[in-house]
Amino acid sequence: SLLPTGTIITQPLKDPLIHEPVNFMTTVPTNFSTVIVVLRIPITIHLTALYVWDFGDGKTLVTKFPGAPYPAMLNQHTYRSAGEKRASLTVRWSGFWSAGAMSAPINGSITQRIEKELTIRPARTTFIS
Repeated sequence: SLLPTGTIITQPLKDPLIHEPVNFMTTVPTNFSTVIVVLRIPITIHLTALYVWDFGDGKTLVTKFPGAPYPAMLNQHTYRSAGEKRASLTVRWSGFWSAGAMSAPINGSITQRIEKELTIRPARTTFIS
């Protein structure tokens, strides 16, 4: 595969709670370059990622940021109902190629999809008087 692979990381790592923000991030880099050889000519491919998050509850987020650990929490989402959720990340790569003094944009984009199963737990509250 020419593209870098990655995973979805959440904070908290386990058992996120309903009505509390969940931080989403990925190890897929923002930029990526690789060299391929065509007819003995090295061609450099330069790609930039666009991250499309689907939180598994009908809500989405489109961003150019892969996310960051707490306290930055660049990509966060709050679930309104408990239960099993399948969060997914679609990475859309676009960019340009270069060979020597020549370069041009790459038409279209390449997509990758990563998924993570989450169990959103109810938050039990107790009032003490």
